[in-house]
Amino acid sequence: PHAQDNIAPEVVFHDKDTQDILRKFIKLRYNLLPYNYTLAYQNSNTCMPLMRPIFFENEQDLSLMDNAKSYLWGDAFLVTPVVDADIKSISVPLLKGVWFDYFTDDKHQGNQTVNIPTSLKTLPVLVRAGSFIPMIEDIQSTQDYDNSKLTLHYYADESVKNSVGEMYEDDGEMFQANAQGLFELLSFKGNQQSGKLSIQLSRNDNLYVGMPKNRQMTIVIHNWPHQPTKVMVGKKQNKNISWDNKTQALTVKFDWQHQDLTLDVQ
Repeated sequence: PHAQDNIAPEVVFHDKDTQDILRKFIKLRYNLLPYNYTLAYQNSNTCMPLMRPIFFENEQDLSLMDNAKSYLWGDAFLVTPVVDADIKSISVPLLKGVWFDYFTDDKHQGNQTVNIPTSLKTLPVLVRAGSFIPMIEDIQSTQDYDNSKLTLHYYADESVKNSVGEMYEDDGEMFQANAQGLFELLSFKGNQQSGKLSIQLSRNDNLYVGMPKNRQMTIVIHNWPHQPTKVMVGKKQNKNISWDNKTQALTVKFDWQHQDLTLDVQ
């Protein structure tokens, strides 16, 4: 917490248990840099805030105006902070659609209130079905930032036939890189029908200093209910895959030279 006189914001001033919990979330903050940087890009272009009240979802629904307990982080995340002590569970009114618990991948239908267990080690964070979440590996500092190894999480659900996402990148130093065209914009499109999923990857033609020529891609498809019969990357069948029966997550790895590319899962 910042701006609280009675609680030190620096992790080092807390006990070991607290440090162990917070270390995980500090790593997550770094992992999410591509997602958060993209939100900043969208804010610069459209003034859409990174942290959004849930009534942004439907301004005609006056009941959402009264909910100050939850907020949207970008379009993908629904967060409900726990601000009282000794809370074992918390009620979260869900927006329409399908939502997944970020930490457990538990699936929830929207337009209802769900009761989510909580503890000091976690808090209710839900991800909207159809979301693309670009992430990087663990780093110790933004000076170590490397987006040439990119993990793209996709939250699949048959209720979402078509979905889109994007990721903004520049050199991290150039002033007004966006205005000067010194950036790249990765685009993601998902199409899921009849038990099949296609994810299209593309990139704009802009250039900037230090831009990776090749990316080691790891695509994690959440809520994939069975071992796939075939995974195609472009015109080639990909064998570098793994499917977790417990979490129902499918992981596909391949190199991407930024050509238009389609990943097909059957």
